[in-house]
Amino acid sequence: MSVRRNLVSSQVWISVILIHGPYWLLLLLFKSDLPILSVEILMCLVPWGPWRLRLGVLLVEVVAATVIVFGRLYHFSNPVDVLVGLASLHTLNLNIWTVSLVLLLTLACLSSFILGLRRLVKIPGPPMVVVSAILLVGGLDVFNGSNSLHESGSRYFSFNVIGSPIITVARSFSQTQRIEVEASNSAESAATNAISSRWIGKYTDGVLFYLLVESMGVPTDPWLARQLSSDLETELLGLVPGRRISINTRMSESRGSTVPNEFRLLCGRWVGLSEAPEADKSLCLPRLLQSRGVRTLGMHGFTGAMFERNHWWRDLGLDRVIFEDDWPQELRQHCGSVFEGICDSNVIDLAFRHAASEAGFIYVLSLNTHLPLDREPDGSASDFRQECAARGHPSVVCQLIDMQRRLIRQAVERAAVMPRPVRFVIAGDHPPPFINVNRDAFKENLVPEFVIEIYPSGDLP
Repeated sequence: MSVRRNLVSSQVWISVILIHGPYWLLLLLFKSDLPILSVEILMCLVPWGPWRLRLGVLLVEVVAATVIVFGRLYHFSNPVDVLVGLASLHTLNLNIWTVSLVLLLTLACLSSFILGLRRLVKIPGPPMVVVSAILLVGGLDVFNGSNSLHESGSRYFSFNVIGSPIITVARSFSQTQRIEVEASNSAESAATNAISSRWIGKYTDGVLFYLLVESMGVPTDPWLARQLSSDLETELLGLVPGRRISINTRMSESRGSTVPNEFRLLCGRWVGLSEAPEADKSLCLPRLLQSRGVRTLGMHGFTGAMFERNHWWRDLGLDRVIFEDDWPQELRQHCGSVFEGICDSNVIDLAFRHAASEAGFIYVLSLNTHLPLDREPDGSASDFRQECAARGHPSVVCQLIDMQRRLIRQAVERAAVMPRPVRFVIAGDHPPPFINVNRDAFKENLVPEFVIEIYPSGDLP
């Protein structure tokens, strides 16, 4: 009898590992704050139904956990926004190796579930050790204050012991469908736009240039942070000799993915990704400028089908929009891997061609710093990247910040030779969606913002 109990016990725990394995791998790879143990997965260890039915529950569980992880990784606010994001997967350049890896991981996950469940079928009677474990761990979760039955601000353990990703996703969907989410205002961006509106009214021959830089966050390391703040100011002053320049830098709050922060920059408020097409855009800066007869232009080097920007960008008040398919042939140089599109340098070049020919408002959404970054050839690292790596920072973090610095410098250098005043508002959309330790290199929910004014001659206003 003792040998049989040991056999049953070992079979149960091997099944626990096989069935929980894919879930734990998801937590480990993406540094998720999902609960360590899943209620649904543990319940599937108890023979309450055919193993194929329990397999279906496990697959739904992994899908729910993936939605949560994917949403938090890419700053999506809710599961509906995750689905909107997934609906745009067809616009990405997913190579055969990436697709094969996803299929391989899916097959491995399915095999692990089937092996674990089939092993449980051979165990006679309900494994009470599993039922006891569920009750014990559930009680520990309540005691810790990480359970919905007893939530506490102070916990004994920093992690969530046990929970239900399926219920979490179901609640989020229910709340999204029942509650009309009111967009929250960004007072800082609204104030910046008010100043910009007055500026273009005063300098009617000037160019108001808004640049939203993909994945530009605020580094936690002081030296890296200075590369996008005080050191950058000093270098920019040297780029525009003989011109008058004013530079103001600050950190701004970021919420959600790129689209909500497009609204933050242009409209002074956050709007959810799924709400963007129908959101009220009457107070957005381009719309207000358009009503005053100011020419407005929006540019992005990727397809307008991504998040359906080709449908709602014009509603922001942009007279003309230029996406990848609209690009002039002589400037159709492509960059990027998964997010392959027109090189940001070519986007800036075309933007300033328009700025040189006519005054008005130009909005540019960058692309090439979207993760994963394009691999650069060996030996192409700049002095900044070499020093960054020498200080112990991950090479991909150094590459990202270097690309963002070069993009900003290119824009300022082009403005320096403009015969008209230029007011830049340059901001990050959200912190870079790195995983594991690289994500910790940037402050959460904060992005840098620069307001740069360049005047051909005369005193500063």
